[in-house]
Amino acid sequence: MAWLGTANGVAQVLTGSLVVAAAHRAALPATLLGGLGVMVLGAIAIALAPGFWVLIAGVILTSLGNAPANIAQTTLEQRFVAAPLLGRVKGAQNTLVQLAFLLGAALAGATIQMIGPRAWLVCSAGLLLAAFVVSATVTVPLLRRRATAQD
Repeated sequence: MAWLGTANGVAQVLTGSLVVAAAHRAALPATLLGGLGVMVLGAIAIALAPGFWVLIAGVILTSLGNAPANIAQTTLEQRFVAAPLLGRVKGAQNTLVQLAFLLGAALAGATIQMIGPRAWLVCSAGLLLAAFVVSATVTVPLLRRRATAQD
């Protein structure tokens, strides 16, 4: 477990630093999609990992995608959510994320003996893929239209 945490932390710090340094030049919707896409690839690698080193590679891939996706999302929120609503939007998002963590942990704990850990990892990769598809087909086109309307 220590190796997974270390791989995750190092990848996120390095990637996050690079994204922040290039943020003024980055196309944020593309950065969001690129980050999510890399996260999906990492989640699939984790779900299908035949051994330890593929698992580590999947964690690193997920982490490499996580930092750009989070930085792009936060920047896009600050740009497009009205200032008086930003705190409420972030609060609602954080609440939903924490509820998803609790629900996932409870469901996994209750069913892990029945379906096994790999099934949950595949489910996780599928949910991340669904988030990518929604972002690519709904969120990013809306952001692009809104950016065009503001210019």
